[in-house]
Amino acid sequence: MDNGSIRLPAVTLRGLTILPGMVIHFDLSREVSVSSVEQAMLGDQRLLVVTQKDINQENPGREDVYEVGTVVLIRQVSKLPERILRVLVEGVARARIQDFVQSDEGIMTSVSYEKDDCTDIDEASAEAMTRTVNEILTAYGACYPKVGKAVQDQLEEGMELGKLLDSIAINMPLAVAHKQQILGAIS
Repeated sequence: MDNGSIRLPAVTLRGLTILPGMVIHFDLSREVSVSSVEQAMLGDQRLLVVTQKDINQENPGREDVYEVGTVVLIRQVSKLPERILRVLVEGVARARIQDFVQSDEGIMTSVSYEKDDCTDIDEASAEAMTRTVNEILTAYGACYPKVGKAVQDQLEEGMELGKLLDSIAINMPLAVAHKQQILGAIS
């Protein structure tokens, strides 16, 4: 994926931040969100999901959402009673919002992909950081065995540092604001 700007339909989420690598479902009921999902399904099934800053905001604009969201691939859409859509997605990549326009066809955004910037970290430092993170996670697991085991079960041997940190964040009981900080952290 290049760093050029692309256009994607978008939905705003209340109280949920989706990170790359996550597979999760959520329910949508706002007409604008349902329209955005329909637009994504007519295309390549990619959608931008972005977290609202205030969950009580009924009609969020550009200033009401975070700058960085996640491009997701829609895996399944189920229609529930009362025009509610349950959408199963897989997080693909971080994306920075360039433009955000709401219309009858949903929310359309222009985004640029954000790549993990590990260019300033040499291989030995990345290895040391990975080892340190694993040691801290083991210590955390000793204090909170249930959560620690659940997180450890999701990690793969030899994961690169960025994916390791995202996997930990996905599986930790963190507040939305903290997950959003992690999503916005490119380096």
